[in-house]
Amino acid sequence: MEKVLFIGYLKKTFMVIEDKCIFKLEDCSYWIQEDSVIFSNDNYIQKIKLVKMNERIYLLAGDTTVLVSQLHHAFQSRIFGFFKGWTGHESYSLSTGEIITQLSGQYIRKCVLSPLVYFFTTKIQPISMYQEPVRKSVYYHL
Repeated sequence: MEKVLFIGYLKKTFMVIEDKCIFKLEDCSYWIQEDSVIFSNDNYIQKIKLVKMNERIYLLAGDTTVLVSQLHHAFQSRIFGFFKGWTGHESYSLSTGEIITQLSGQYIRKCVLSPLVYFFTTKIQPISMYQEPVRKSVYYHL
């Protein structure tokens, strides 16, 4: 039996972990894709429905059905000042006053003033940060 949990719109879609998507809904909840269905995020502001079937939750968008689970520890903030990229073990201050320190050793240079960033945890990963202009996720410690 199908139980509708949410009907509304996607606010944002992130392509992050191993070609999987993270979805931000208009109710500000975050959901991560659990299967390998290709989800087209060309037009991320689209009407969707979350349904529970057989103890699993699915996101339905048009003709696409994606198995998802909710990310309970997800939030967004801004980096205070200039973000100079990831050089291995960078630390940055957030607008909320928290300090983040990079854990992974990726090297990407991109200078942006006070970018909006998204943080989330998953079952298999520590805190990750996704920064829009760079479109890459990197593991961080708060």
